[in-house]
Amino acid sequence: MASGFENPIETLEDGLRRSVWVVCGLALMCGVYGLAGCGGGAPQPTPTPIMTNVFPSNATAGSQGFTMFITGADFISDSRGVTFAYWNGSARSTVLNAQTGELEVQILASDLAISGIATITVANPSPGGSCADPGGTCGNNGFQVVMPQAGNPSISSFSPPSAQVGGMEFTLTINGSNFAAGDVVVWNSEQHPAVFVSQNKMTVDIVSTELVTAGLVGVAVSLPNLITSSTTVDYPIVGPSSSTPSVGSITPSTIAAGNTDFQMVVKGSNFAANAFVEWNNVPLATAFINGSQIVALVPAADVASKGMANVTVTNPTTAATPGGGTSGMSSFTISQ
Repeated sequence: MASGFENPIETLEDGLRRSVWVVCGLALMCGVYGLAGCGGGAPQPTPTPIMTNVFPSNATAGSQGFTMFITGADFISDSRGVTFAYWNGSARSTVLNAQTGELEVQILASDLAISGIATITVANPSPGGSCADPGGTCGNNGFQVVMPQAGNPSISSFSPPSAQVGGMEFTLTINGSNFAAGDVVVWNSEQHPAVFVSQNKMTVDIVSTELVTAGLVGVAVSLPNLITSSTTVDYPIVGPSSSTPSVGSITPSTIAAGNTDFQMVVKGSNFAANAFVEWNNVPLATAFINGSQIVALVPAADVASKGMANVTVTNPTTAATPGGGTSGMSSFTISQ
């Protein structure tokens, strides 16, 4: 005869089964759809990055921009954020090479306008790090920008004037002045043995593995180890025209005024390898993840007071990357 009361053991078992299904369902949705709030708890701490070497370690004032390579340990590019490099405390666009583990840092021509010693540092996002500097900034390698001296080698032109991405090995002729026997060619910060033809001509073999990525390669002529160097001149590795990028989302899209530096994830489409994020039309240091995701470092000064900011992404037009353009604007809110 029915008593009107449920068996307490069966009720408990049913409840447990329902709880398990709810937890499993939430876990599935979190994994598949990336729902906000999934995972809970505090953000994963990041390790303290360690910088062991910077190459090159010096350049001649007046050089065009080039790629600097930083070796070390505990560089990251994952859900916790990315490692950025800094030039005298200002962040520079940085990419972690998954194959070599090196940071590839874009040094600007404006960084090399005058002679002096620049401090190079690296940082992982908070929380984490155990450096004395706030935010886990580690390393302190002095980079020398030296004034050009009378008699230094000088580059005037290249033959061929450019190469195609994915091309075959070829011999590059470098025209200029003050070349000497024993000089080397520095290609993308790596020294190559070269053939001295005359004081006005050098040749160097460029292999196909150095032509896999479109972009501007910094080239210089110097004595070994950059003791006496020409200014760095850009050589184009020409790729296909890039499209205008499109921004789908930015995370976060709002933050409280007075916040510290933070990393903003931008998702969309058609991001080129040299794409950069702009904040109210001012370029930010940007880390390229893939064609649909990049990460920008927003400095504290940009969110010091309440207001709105316009966020865009630009694929720059260069001799190596024709096409390009700027995305539509996304709004970022700085709350009180």
